Amino acid sequence: MPFSEYKHELAFATSLWIFSVLAGLLWYTMFPEHFEVALPADFWATFCNNAGLAIVYGWLGGLTVFLPMYWIFVNALNVARVLVALTSAHGLAGVAKFTALMIHGVPEWAALIIAAAAGLRVAREVVFWFVKRERKTDVKYWLLRGAPLVALAVVLLLIAALLEIYVTPKVLAGL
Repeated sequence: MPFSEYKHELAFATSLWIFSVLAGLLWYTMFPEHFEVALPADFWATFCNNAGLAIVYGWLGGLTVFLPMYWIFVNALNVARVLVALTSAHGLAGVAKFTALMIHGVPEWAALIIAAAAGLRVAREVVFWFVKRERKTDVKYWLLRGAPLVALAVVLLLIAALLEIYVTPKVLAGL
């Protein structure tokens, strides 16, 4: 499955994620809040929750247009919230703790963007069909075409959940 078919959706999803992190950093720096960063303890609950979201937003989310964008925005705001909370509570050590969280964060964020890109492609086809009814649009084709992307996202989320439950806590304990 060539990613080139999804280059616009991947670029949009990545740009939205970066913009949302930057907006979150600005927001949470101006209006700080105190909270404790806690890692989940149950592997299957973590994986099933994230994989379920990838499937819903990667396929069904495309039919609603805004769900993939909302998922990216909320996730990126949470990344910014954690970074600001850790650095304000622990100073430079907070940056080290955030870096330790990135061990599982990077595959999770990649999965988020990939699944959202699949959903955004379906959304794009649905919108084009509503706007230009004469254009032949095959939503089923794009749902099936996005299946490998969603499957890749689920595999990345499996890796992220393993790292989040078994590796990240050990790295954080060593800091």
